[in-house]
Amino acid sequence: MKPYSIFLVILFTFASCDCLQRANGVVLDRQTKLPVYNTVVAQTEKPDVNDPEKGRSYTDTSGTFE
Repeated sequence: MKPYSIFLVILFTFASCDCLQRANGVVLDRQTKLPVYNTVVAQTEKPDVNDPEKGRSYTDTSGTFE
């Protein structure tokens, strides 16, 4: 019975882990190679109908986002 208990504890530990993903970078114009200001950078999963801004980021004046 003890091996099953240990297995279940390990299983639930890994099942409860959050899979947090972070992205950052710079958005540049293809032709001019200059930073693009106030651009929306969004995840590609289905949007949340209740919170449309969730998962979105905007570039700053230097084209960077986090």
